[in-house]
Amino acid sequence: MRTRIITGVIAISFWFFLLYAGYYKPFWLVMTVIGLLSSYEFFSMVLGEQEKKLLPLVVPLAAIPLYLIFTPSLEHLAAGIFFAALAGFLLTLYSYKSLPEPFTFMGKYIFGVVYCGFLMGHIILLMGLDRGGYWLIVLTAIVSASDSGAYFVGKFLGKTKLCPHISPGKTVAGFVGGIIFGTLGGMLLAFLFLPEISLVKIALCGALLSALGVAGDLTESIIKRATGTKDSGKLLPGHGGVLDRSDSMLFCAPAFYYILTFNLL
Repeated sequence: MRTRIITGVIAISFWFFLLYAGYYKPFWLVMTVIGLLSSYEFFSMVLGEQEKKLLPLVVPLAAIPLYLIFTPSLEHLAAGIFFAALAGFLLTLYSYKSLPEPFTFMGKYIFGVVYCGFLMGHIILLMGLDRGGYWLIVLTAIVSASDSGAYFVGKFLGKTKLCPHISPGKTVAGFVGGIIFGTLGGMLLAFLFLPEISLVKIALCGALLSALGVAGDLTESIIKRATGTKDSGKLLPGHGGVLDRSDSMLFCAPAFYYILTFNLL
């Protein structure tokens, strides 16, 4: 527990420093590294033994969308998806004879591009928006408060399981508690950093994103259950891997980006 707390304090302090500083290029660089680490963890889980020979290639290729948003643009992210997919198809053609199931490999690769490239790329794009660092602080508050609220409410009040076949530890009470805490966390940080924004709209947004965060967490649980993996990695002592800490953000960041892009707040 002590190791978990120390790691958490260091990670969250560094994260909020990056967000509060608000510099796009350093943030892009850090997130690209995180994306590469996530890509490595994902493919290490899902690829078979023979397929893992291609690990040094698929890891950087799946992260192509992140490289291209050195300039924050949805068009660059879309171009990155195309080039990453094309590279994967060509790699499959080149390695066809050595792959036990080429089509299955292609499916795993495309999922990795979407999961570790496209979805994570929206976290970077958020920073590229006007006052992007502040928006990310609000999003981080929603996701973190939701995770913490779900844990503590579920621990003390949880009885009915939410998705026992996917994640036996999650409960309906924890889910509801996570939404309440995530909503309150988002409202508090929005009030401090973006006081001109309607708290009613932030509350609605916080509830939606808290629910999406659970969906993101459960999605990684499906991956880990399918591959017989407990943690995605061991990089963060007491917390597991990078994907274990960012899974909730992967659905929330794109949703929040489009909410802001379409002026829904």
